[in-house]
Amino acid sequence: MAGPIQTYLVILTPSILGLAAFVASIWLLDAILRASDEPGVDVQSCFRAGIKVLQFFGMAIGIACFAALFSLLTSGITTPFYGDPLTLALLGIIGFVLLIAPIAKVPWAALVALVIAIIVSVLVALFTPDWIISLIPFNFTWVIIGVFVIIGIIVFISLKWFEELIKAFAIILASRPITLILAFIGIVQATLIIFFPGGILHFLLPLLP
Repeated sequence: MAGPIQTYLVILTPSILGLAAFVASIWLLDAILRASDEPGVDVQSCFRAGIKVLQFFGMAIGIACFAALFSLLTSGITTPFYGDPLTLALLGIIGFVLLIAPIAKVPWAALVALVIAIIVSVLVALFTPDWIISLIPFNFTWVIIGVFVIIGIIVFISLKWFEELIKAFAIILASRPITLILAFIGIVQATLIIFFPGGILHFLLPLLP
């Protein structure tokens, strides 16, 4: 049984998809406004401020795409308009594009390495028996520092490849040609599914042999 939130997300699918597609390609509008920018034109400044706001909330809109996708797949609400494969795929892909761009900018390897190194160091400091500490011929603090450094380096090196993989995906998926194509298809699909079951597929499937 679908809850009220899932029901609203299903109903708002066209709006979520259209907004996500627009935000994915908002760099184009920003570039156009920059190219035609003239001193003293307040209207363009307002538009560009709005663009910055939408870009800031891009990650939240990406999460909304996945929430709508999840609702369509699990709510049990039968809708011939929004549950087609193309809409589901676009929600997932565009949502992923909006999420991966800011995520790729975060130094995940360093952050995870720092957290794990701190946790391990604290555990060593708290649970090392006194008799072992008494056997160490120098200050036990140096042992804790050594554990912190060694664990941090090992975890960082182990995760660095994954961070670089995320950045590579971000470069490819968030590239301007791909986002422009996805945005165009997404906006068209978001508009058509309001009126035709399947949206673009409503017109393409009859053409297939």
